[in-house]
Amino acid sequence: MTPSALSYQFDVTPELRASVQRALAARSKWYRRMQYAYAVLPLGFVGLSLWFGKSFVSALLDNLFWIVALPLFGFVGLPWINRWAVKRQLRSNPMLGGPQVFALRDDGLMMENRASSVLVRWATLLRVVESADHFLFYYTPQCAYYLPLAAVPVDELPAVRSRIRASVTVPTTLRDQHPPTPA
Repeated sequence: MTPSALSYQFDVTPELRASVQRALAARSKWYRRMQYAYAVLPLGFVGLSLWFGKSFVSALLDNLFWIVALPLFGFVGLPWINRWAVKRQLRSNPMLGGPQVFALRDDGLMMENRASSVLVRWATLLRVVESADHFLFYYTPQCAYYLPLAAVPVDELPAVRSRIRASVTVPTTLRDQHPPTPA
């Protein structure tokens, strides 16, 4: 690592990966629209039944399966499947988990784990977001490298944010940013 690098080490665990997936999903328009659909589609089925002349009670009873199943699947089933898939992925390839070193250098993000070492240039990032638990460095609209906030000492957070602001030319959303004050 270069002397000007801000370097942090953390363990990649299934819980951490699931937490990152939740943070990415919370910022995905598609995912938010699907959550909306799980709640609205059953109402649409009831509306169609009413349109075709059924009584309200009959429409509810006829569509009770969808009224219960779609929200249950979307809000309980899919999150459980995602957690299970992450655990399975880390079990099937242990090199994806374990200790990882993440450094913010002048020339980019340096990441090292048991399987590889990679330098990602700042210019390749599409955006940087600080969520409640992670710094997310997006390299595609839906995929991001991550640095858990828990891995960064509290007194170094301003230095990390400063390095990000100084290094990237893409949109950033950091938690200490405030909207510009009108002149």
